[in-house]
Amino acid sequence: MMRCLKGYLMRYISWVPSSYEVLITNLRNLRETNDLTQEKVAERSGLDYKHYQGIEAGRRPELRLSTVDKLAKAYELQAWQLLQPKRGSSKAPEKRVGRPPKKPASNKRPQAG
Repeated sequence: MMRCLKGYLMRYISWVPSSYEVLITNLRNLRETNDLTQEKVAERSGLDYKHYQGIEAGRRPELRLSTVDKLAKAYELQAWQLLQPKRGSSKAPEKRVGRPPKKPASNKRPQAG
């Protein structure tokens, strides 16, 4: 019985997005809905453009609360609203956090001819 419950919980947990994934999704959706560029959002929130770009791309997983607060104020929201998952979203989130893994280098040497 316990093994069955553990398997169910593991499947459920894999469908629950992390706070960072929710933040990224919400930031991207807000930016696109408001027809803004990443540069404009960075300017509104008082962040460096490259820093904002890294956040939205998933390369800055450890953000300060003050940064989340600045991003929320750019949209006239509160920080908790950026971290709240959308209701009714039952599909699994896209795993778009960070860069895709690099392909392993081939160990084959070119043949001399």
